[in-house]
Amino acid sequence: MKFKLSILLIIPVLISVYFLVQSKKQIENNSVSVDYTQQKETVAVQIQEPIQPPDPNAAFYIESLKERDYPASKIEIEETLKSGINYQRYIASYQSDGLRIRGLFTIPDENKSKDGFPAIVFLHGYLDPKTYKTTDRYVAYQDGFARNGFVTFKPDLRGHGLSEGEDVNSNFSQEYVIDTLNLIAALKIYEDVDSSRIGMWGHSNGGGLTLRAMEVSEDIKVAVIWAGVVGSYEDLLITYKSKIPWLNNRNDNPDGLEPKIGSPEDLVQKNGQPSEESLFWSKFDPYSYIQNISTPIQLHHGTSDKSVPVELSRHLKEILLEKGKEVEFYEYPGGDHNLASPNFSVAMERSIAFFKQYLVK
Repeated sequence: MKFKLSILLIIPVLISVYFLVQSKKQIENNSVSVDYTQQKETVAVQIQEPIQPPDPNAAFYIESLKERDYPASKIEIEETLKSGINYQRYIASYQSDGLRIRGLFTIPDENKSKDGFPAIVFLHGYLDPKTYKTTDRYVAYQDGFARNGFVTFKPDLRGHGLSEGEDVNSNFSQEYVIDTLNLIAALKIYEDVDSSRIGMWGHSNGGGLTLRAMEVSEDIKVAVIWAGVVGSYEDLLITYKSKIPWLNNRNDNPDGLEPKIGSPEDLVQKNGQPSEESLFWSKFDPYSYIQNISTPIQLHHGTSDKSVPVELSRHLKEILLEKGKEVEFYEYPGGDHNLASPNFSVAMERSIAFFKQYLVK
């Protein structure tokens, strides 16, 4: 009897314990489930591309010139000079990369169309920056275009004459090209200029600037180059270097130290000799971008030029024709670097006619 009574007393206790244990397990399971749900998150892993360091040579590249902006600035008349036979002459200025660039500016007296006069950007060759004066050189050249109804602007490229900034080697840098393209932008908004009729004339180093400017800007509608430094860099530094005295006679490291930064010697030392396989030279060389040119071009060169060999103009003519570009080429037997008399008048007549063909309505 006592045994049965004990069983009866124990059974309820066991049942209670069982339910308590089951309840605790359920609570624990729920707790774990809740914690797991709260902690379960999708983590997005972001893989960043490695940051490429800037190319230290980018400032030399033609593509860099194409990618940058050339804001138009107002052309300011700073001084009125003695007038020409049928045009006015001024010292004028514009802005280029924060520098005030000055130059000789001419405007015809009459026959302006409703849209304005055609204009010619006039690029001088190498002249010693220390002795350069705005009104001393290229007088007959600029006059020839000015009295034939063209607005002309001959900029004193930075570091020359009254212009601000430091002079550079025009064939191994792009600063003068930038000055040129900023001048085009300024002329396009000048009230007396027809922005759709702008041409370019370049002599010697100015011819090389003209070539590069044409590859960047579609605003140049026609170009004439006299005795231009218009070879490839392989032409300049290898093939015809022996015929180019200003490359052979220069000394950019007179103390036997490292060559001047940006000099031909420095560029060759850092990047090797020019070749089609060189990434640097191919991006710097205007011959890599001949296909960009849409401008009709006229070339003039004397066969006895002792400063810039005629072979450079011959080479440019050949590659322009290969690329299907429009080009005229005139050689002057015995002609010197400036195409002095008796070649000057013939070359000038041909140049004026070429400009009129494409710029005069």
